Amino acid sequence: MTAGNEPGRASGADSQRGSRRRQGEPSETETGDGVLAWMVLRQVNDYREAWSLYAASAGVSAAPEPGPFRIRVQTEADLEADRFEMFAWEDPRKAGGPASAFWRQDGMPEGVLEPGAEPLVGMIGDRGSVEGLRLLDGDLVLKIEYGGAAVQVRLGNVERFPDDGGISVKHRAQNTAVGPAPSRLLERGGSPGPSEREGSGGGVREIDRLVTVLAGLEAGKKPRGIAEDIWGEEDVAAVWYSDSWMRSQVRRWIPKAEALAAGGWREYVPRVVAEE
Repeated sequence: MTAGNEPGRASGADSQRGSRRRQGEPSETETGDGVLAWMVLRQVNDYREAWSLYAASAGVSAAPEPGPFRIRVQTEADLEADRFEMFAWEDPRKAGGPASAFWRQDGMPEGVLEPGAEPLVGMIGDRGSVEGLRLLDGDLVLKIEYGGAAVQVRLGNVERFPDDGGISVKHRAQNTAVGPAPSRLLERGGSPGPSEREGSGGGVREIDRLVTVLAGLEAGKKPRGIAEDIWGEEDVAAVWYSDSWMRSQVRRWIPKAEALAAGGWREYVPRVVAEE
């Protein structure tokens, strides 16, 4: 399972970056989807068990940092989440929680406070959310969730994020600031993994089905119980027989869901890959 750009297609932002690239200068390919990665990982028993151990021993959390949005403070205990490619633990059972985790993202875009830029909070408004994480090394990671997508930006040398603060983002290859950051970044978010593109009947993405299958497997359900979670008891009762399409479909989905739990979810973790 590989997350990457769909062959033969490139976003407008990718094309613009490529046109500005000097000969011999590395280009960047953005892959993954933090929302999908978290949607899968929160169903994986290995992570849920690790979270339970953390929650039982973490004690009092560090007080949030003052700012125009919630800014968590990374703790020593959060460093254990690194094995899941995360900067900090997230509660997998929390209803209404964040759409994405704070990923230890390779090649994370670097941001700077931009005087005169539109305030980040005002730009996102009620249509999304901004959350910060102050790392132990002093850097500040911003996670912007908007329209079903999530992006992260890392800021150095920012002691306190101002209430009216706006940001610009440096592309690593060009080392230049661009803005406004949120709308531009959300346009250049990571490419979907293959299961997101394959889809399923009725316009439902296959990855959504696989997450339901995974949740059922982790709960110890049999194939029929998983099918009932997807289509409902009444429809399953009418169609579930030895060679039905429904039974065959669930059997095809099960190994895919098991592969996600075994580490396939990592293919969805956002990262930027440099290409010569």
